[in-house]
Amino acid sequence: EGAKGSRLEPGHPVERELRKGETHVYEVLVPEGRVVNGVVDQRGVDVVVRVLDPTGATIATVDGPNGATGPEPWSLAGKAGAWHLEVVARPETTRPGRYEAHIDEIITTDERDTRSAALRYRSPRLRALWKAWRADGAAAIERFALEMKDHAPIVEPLADDPGGDVLLTFARRSGPEVRYVALVGGPALGDEAPLLRFEETDLLYLTLRIPKDARFTYMFRAGDPPNTGATPKQREALFAGVQPDAWNPHQFLDSSFVELPDAPPHPATRHVAGVPEGRVVTKTLHSEILGEDRRVAVYLPAAFDPAGGPYPYLVVFDGQVYGATSETVVPTPTILDNLIAQGKVPPMLAVLVDSQATRERDLTMSAPFGDFLARELVPWVRRAYRATEDPAQVTLVGSSFGGLCAAYCAFHHPEVFGNALSQSGSFWFSPGAQAEDSPYRVEPGAMIREIVASPRQPVRFWMEVGRFEGGGGVPGSSQVAQSRHLRDVLLAKGYDVAYREFSGGHDYACWRASLADGLTALAGSGAARAARR
Repeated sequence: EGAKGSRLEPGHPVERELRKGETHVYEVLVPEGRVVNGVVDQRGVDVVVRVLDPTGATIATVDGPNGATGPEPWSLAGKAGAWHLEVVARPETTRPGRYEAHIDEIITTDERDTRSAALRYRSPRLRALWKAWRADGAAAIERFALEMKDHAPIVEPLADDPGGDVLLTFARRSGPEVRYVALVGGPALGDEAPLLRFEETDLLYLTLRIPKDARFTYMFRAGDPPNTGATPKQREALFAGVQPDAWNPHQFLDSSFVELPDAPPHPATRHVAGVPEGRVVTKTLHSEILGEDRRVAVYLPAAFDPAGGPYPYLVVFDGQVYGATSETVVPTPTILDNLIAQGKVPPMLAVLVDSQATRERDLTMSAPFGDFLARELVPWVRRAYRATEDPAQVTLVGSSFGGLCAAYCAFHHPEVFGNALSQSGSFWFSPGAQAEDSPYRVEPGAMIREIVASPRQPVRFWMEVGRFEGGGGVPGSSQVAQSRHLRDVLLAKGYDVAYREFSGGHDYACWRASLADGLTALAGSGAARAARR
C-alpha cells in the first residue's frame, strides 16, 4: 500500500481481504480540535490495529478478545494532521479473511470529554460539578464543599427504575499526600470500598446504587489499602483510625448515619406516654460450669405478679447493649412495654445476659456457655420469677455472634429453648476462623454442617440479615451468603423458619429497628399458641 496508504474518509467504508504477512495502511485526517472514532470490523480474520500519530509514533495497539469476528474500535485525538492505521493479521493466522474499516464519527474534544465524564460520574450532581470545574476550576470545588456541609451524602433518584433504587454519593476532601481513602460499613460490600479522586482536585467521591429503604451507619478510613492476605485480627488494626463523615450531621454510636425516607419505621423503640412501664432489676449469678460470676438484668413487665405466671421469657445476649442499663443501644424493655400494651406479645420477662469480657469465648458455639444457660440460668429464672417451663414460650435473642449463639444453644438445648431470634447471625464462624495464622485452612459454617448432619430439633427460627453485609476478611464468610445457606438447610430439614433481609449492614441501627418484628413473630400470643399445638 506504500507508506502513506489509502485515505479513509467518513461515509466511505473499505472492505478488503487480509492475508498473513500483509500490512494494510490507512491515512486518516484529524482536524484541529477534533476526535475521529472508527472501527475495524473483523469478518473472518483476527487482526491487530496499530495507531500512529502524525510524527509516526505508535500511540496504541488495538487487539480485543473477539477472535476473527467482531469490532476492533480505535480513536484518534491529540494532534491535528495525517494519522495512520496499520492493519495486520495475527501471527497464528493460517487462512485469509475479510474485514471492513470505517469512520464512525468526528466529534469535538469537548464532546468527547463530556461523554467520558458521563461514564465516570453516575451522579447527576457530580456531572454538574464537572462542568462547573471545567469552567471555574478550584472555585467550583470550594462552592461544592460549602453546599455539602450538613447535606451528605448526596441522594439522587434513578429515573424509571422499577425497584426504586437511588444513587448515593459519598464525598470528602483529601490532598494528594493521602494514598487511600475508603468507605467503611454501610453499602461497602466486602467491608470497605475505595473512594476515587475527582479529576486533579482534592475531592474524593464514591457513588453507589442502593435500595431506597436503606438504613445504615458508615465511616471513612484513610491510610494504606487493605492487605487481602491479612487475618481478621490484623484487619481490626486498620479500622482503629476510622472517622465519621464531616459533612453528615447525623450520627449513631459515633458513626455517620443514613436513613432514607422509605426505611421501615420503628415506633416500638420509642417511649410512648401512657404506656405502662416495666422495670429492670440487676443480679449477679455464680456459675459453677463457667467458674465465674455472671451479671444479668431481668426485665419485669408492668403487670408482673410474683404469685402469677408462668411467664414466657426471652434470654438476650449482649445484655449491656440490649437494655440492661439506661445507656442502652437496643431498648428491649421499651420495645416490650409497647408490644405488651398493643397486645402483640403477652406479658413476658427478658433476661439480659451481660457479655462481660468473655463475649468471643461464650457466643462462638461454646458448649459450656450453653450448659450454663440451660442448667443454671434457666432454673434460677424459673425459681425467682415464675418463668415458664414450656420451651415453645422461651426465645433466645442475639445479633452477630449473639445471633449465632441463639441458634446454637436452641439447637443443642431444645428441651429448654424452643425459639431462636437471630439478627445477622455470624453463621460463617468455625473454630479457628479468627486465628492469627492463615484463615484459608478453615472452612466456614461449622454450625450449618452440624445441622445438616443431625436430626431436626423442635426449634423455630426467625432470621434476618443485611443485604450490605460482607465477611470480615474470612475467606468464604459473606454474612448474607451464609445466612441464606443456613435458611435453605433449615427449610430442607423441615424446620419452621421465618427469614428476611433488610437494606442495611452489620449494624445496631438496623437491629434496634427490627427487633420488635422478630419478637412479634416468635413470642407473640398467637405464635406461642400455634407452637404449642
